[in-house]
Amino acid sequence: MTELSGKQEIDIVNSYFAAYQSGQYDRITPFLHPTFTFSDPSFPTPTPQRSRALFSLFCATMVKSELRLEPTPAEPAPDGNGFVVRYTCDYIFGAEKRKVHNDVVARVTLCGGMVGRHVDVFDVGVWGKQALGWWGVGLGACGVLEGVVRWWAGGWLERWCEGEEGAGREEVDQDGVEGERERGERDIVEGGQVGERR
Repeated sequence: MTELSGKQEIDIVNSYFAAYQSGQYDRITPFLHPTFTFSDPSFPTPTPQRSRALFSLFCATMVKSELRLEPTPAEPAPDGNGFVVRYTCDYIFGAEKRKVHNDVVARVTLCGGMVGRHVDVFDVGVWGKQALGWWGVGLGACGVLEGVVRWWAGGWLERWCEGEEGAGREEVDQDGVEGERERGERDIVEGGQVGERR
């Protein structure tokens, strides 16, 4: 296999983010290596199967959550391992339609000319205050916000995967998905003991 130039690799990463920005899952999948994984503070250790399901979930909820994703051009990572893309996400969250602005730093590594790993980093405390209001502030002050968010996010993804498998397709009704999002928010804000159920 011919080795790709640095410019070709950057073009792949930029095209991958353009596909992600479009919200069309079928535009994203051609970029994903069979062993592709995605992780962020909410989804720290997903499998390749769950990583793909997560992107399917993101795309299915983009319209209803009014998500706008704005990436900057990819740059080589300072340590030479992959590429860095900084992007913003603006969307509404939960039953109270809270506005969230998330500043994200993504590291993308390629494998055989495809995206092998995508790791997002963002400030969970800032996210919690915006998405959950004073509940998020309180959970952060108690030191349990990240664990609670992981518990809720993992359950949200699991229910999505069960819905996909049960329906035999990669998309389910968006109202049902949003209902899960709103139910998940209630789980977070009503259950101070939620972290104990992880």
